[in-house]
Amino acid sequence: MGRKLIEVLAPAGGAESLEAAIKAGANALYLGLKGFGARRRAINFEMEELLKKIDEAHLRGVKIYLTLNTLMKDIEIESIYGNIKKLYEQGIDAIIVQDFGVFYFLKKNFKDIEIHASTQMTVTNHVEAKFLQECGFDRVVLARELSFEEIKRIRKEVEIDLEIFVSGALCISYSGNCYMSSFIGRRSGNRGMCAQPCRRLYKKGKEEKYYLSPKDQMYGIDEIKKLKEIGINSIKIEGRMKNKNYVYETTKYYSEILKNEEKENNTKKIFNRGYSSGYFYGKNKEMMNQEYSFDFGYNIGRVKNGNLLLEENIMLGDGISFVNKYYEKIGGTYINKILKNGKESIKKALTGDVVYIPKIPKNTKWIYKNYDKLINDEIENKLKLDKRRRKIKARLIAKVGVKLKLEFFVNNIIIKIEKEILEPAKKTMDLGKIQKSIMQLGNTSFLVNKVEIDYDGIAFVPLSLLKQMRREAVNELEEKIKLSYRRKGNKKAIYINREKKGIGNKESKNIEIAVRVQNKKQEEIVRKYGIKKVYYENEKIVKENELELGESKKDLIKSSLIKNIYQYMNTDDKVQLDWEMNTFNSYAFKFWEEQKRVDMIYLSLELSKKEMNKIYGCGIKKGLVIYGKIKVMQIENDIFDKKEKLENEMGDKFEVTEDTKIYLEKPLNLISRIKEIEKMDIDEIRLDFFDESETTIIKIMEDLKNQKSSTKIYNYEEGVY
Repeated sequence: MGRKLIEVLAPAGGAESLEAAIKAGANALYLGLKGFGARRRAINFEMEELLKKIDEAHLRGVKIYLTLNTLMKDIEIESIYGNIKKLYEQGIDAIIVQDFGVFYFLKKNFKDIEIHASTQMTVTNHVEAKFLQECGFDRVVLARELSFEEIKRIRKEVEIDLEIFVSGALCISYSGNCYMSSFIGRRSGNRGMCAQPCRRLYKKGKEEKYYLSPKDQMYGIDEIKKLKEIGINSIKIEGRMKNKNYVYETTKYYSEILKNEEKENNTKKIFNRGYSSGYFYGKNKEMMNQEYSFDFGYNIGRVKNGNLLLEENIMLGDGISFVNKYYEKIGGTYINKILKNGKESIKKALTGDVVYIPKIPKNTKWIYKNYDKLINDEIENKLKLDKRRRKIKARLIAKVGVKLKLEFFVNNIIIKIEKEILEPAKKTMDLGKIQKSIMQLGNTSFLVNKVEIDYDGIAFVPLSLLKQMRREAVNELEEKIKLSYRRKGNKKAIYINREKKGIGNKESKNIEIAVRVQNKKQEEIVRKYGIKKVYYENEKIVKENELELGESKKDLIKSSLIKNIYQYMNTDDKVQLDWEMNTFNSYAFKFWEEQKRVDMIYLSLELSKKEMNKIYGCGIKKGLVIYGKIKVMQIENDIFDKKEKLENEMGDKFEVTEDTKIYLEKPLNLISRIKEIEKMDIDEIRLDFFDESETTIIKIMEDLKNQKSSTKIYNYEEGVY
């Protein structure tokens, strides 16, 4: 099967960024409706505005993808039908999703809609990509933690479209598997409300740094060429929270690379907290920036004896920050005066110059530029002047005795306009003028890049008539293009047929008790307390290189408690899906019920008890973790060399393993709520032991027997935003 041309997919957090991305050469845009998607704090779009933008983009040959890449409750899924129907009928090109329930609902109601699996689904190997293709997904956005060699192997193994993030902010944890914001502040990254705890200061012993803050990702020419060579379908630019100038510059950079044209990369001069190639060449400690986590700008020089030795050019109007030796900002300003040789006032200075800038604060060691006036002025000017027009072909037939005919061609659309029968001309007509008249499309969405004129050399072609025909052809072409995307949705939505029984019980029910352990010693202790059902913990992530290195299924799958699609696909018996599979609604239960092999699903710990009670299990049993240290981050990079303890500015404490998994120090504990849970529609409760001592495990098991303990409920009462 032949590969499609590689696509530049740009972010559109609002109307200005959308227009900037189109003008910069994006082939497709991803954006969100207000209130939905993983960037709910971006400007996003109102419905009527988005419907218009879809048409505007299509006229210029640009696709629009809608982001619904968050976990959703039943009521939210069912309430989106009307909005999705409008977008579907308008011609939205694809929808990006994280939630299997959202996927199930969309496929049932909009059978031919194109659906992309978000990077929030944490696809890290070809087995998982194949499963999603078999389910009906059209594209997979691979996890950002994959190296090029892993991406290359996945590309070789699957036919489904593959999309790769090539620039922008990196989540330090695997996307879709970061729960820190949720459990310390009820702001869920899986619901588009991440508070970015990775960008905060943390204490490790006496040291305080931005230990969890990565630099932004930026692939260059070499990396993009490699992705192009192996047949990646789409390169994605992160940035729905960035401004239009950032979007324009970054999109233009990648568009030019794919055209084999040279362009300086000025993105780093618009937004900069440090850049790296991410995981492209494997794990990389250089991708971390533990000194600062925000847009710091870039270093333009060092202060000595009150003067600035320049390492970059500066000019009046540049924005700068004054930075001390601890990388703390101690001030900032716009440059309004530059003195050279102590007295000469100049408008700009060059690399190597020693200059004086007034009011440099005491203790300033470096000066960083965080607003480059020259570059931003250039971009603003390009945004005013640049046009993005769709190339079309035109043909004119002008012969005596037949009707004048003008035709426009784009893709499979043909427009034909015919007018009056032509008479002989009194003098020879200028073909150049006729061609120019055809090509004068003014401020439309089109550009005639090829003209064919079939002229007999004697017919008179009234230019005023040709102008009228050209306008009619443009109007008709616009309508035909828009109509070519229109579809008809179902009259009524298809919802799950819920049975009344089993959605919460007034009477208590017998609930099976299970325990998850890490080793045989923990198992021996819990068995003494009569626990019959014991799980061993599976790894959350199975990367492509583990399969390539021949890791055995026995090492990768230690029990039927499933944490990822790979484990599901390689377990023959009935399985139980763990809570980290992010099952959030009845539609996700229905999806898994149709897969036939799921016996039980552990509910997401981001749900409140009230929300849990509203979920219809579709014949699948429901489980709930009632005790355990919660893993809030799983990080691919080796940030620490040994076990560590971290504490944030709010006093929340965390334990870090040697392989950089981060756990809450205080475990979830709902043991004292068991009587209440027995009245919920829960079939199994589970205790998860991690690194607890034997003494602690015995105490917890005694608490379980007595159903009394100190309580730590986290999201159990109120859920998350």
